[in-house]
Amino acid sequence: MNTLRLFFLLIPLCLFSQSKEKQIAFRELTVEYGLSQNSVVSISQDSVGYMWFATQDGLNKYNGKQFTHFQYQFEDVTRSTYSKLGKVYIDGDDDVWITSNSGILHKLDKSSQKFIKVSNIENVSAIVQSNRNDHYLGTFGSGLYRIHNQPQDTIQILKPEHKHLTVYDFFQYKD
Repeated sequence: MNTLRLFFLLIPLCLFSQSKEKQIAFRELTVEYGLSQNSVVSISQDSVGYMWFATQDGLNKYNGKQFTHFQYQFEDVTRSTYSKLGKVYIDGDDDVWITSNSGILHKLDKSSQKFIKVSNIENVSAIVQSNRNDHYLGTFGSGLYRIHNQPQDTIQILKPEHKHLTVYDFFQYKD
């Protein structure tokens, strides 16, 4: 009798626990599934839903089923220079930008699916796009730069006495 009562109590819970929201399936992504290396130093997602993973053994684009590999190496997470790991960044225009262990900024050319060097600025540490579509580049030891959206001019925006500063990351506040 107690088993029957428990059964009738659990039926409504099972029926109403199913949400009408789309359920999310998740699994681990490792080298066994095609990731080039298990230690990921940066992750970003583009507007299509592709996931981008930067590892010390390459840049990986994941479409939900398989990986596409790009031969850009990112810093080893076990090294003492861990702050220079590199980044993969997707801006508001859905452009993919990377700074690998070379410290040189590259942008994905969507038509060729190849990365092209963007500027002669070295030791790029961080990138962010402003609300005005300008891009700001932080560097290791060379200060801060801005790439104007129109025209595509790159200028250093710090005073001469601050040009040696290091920018590790950006935080956008309001406008």
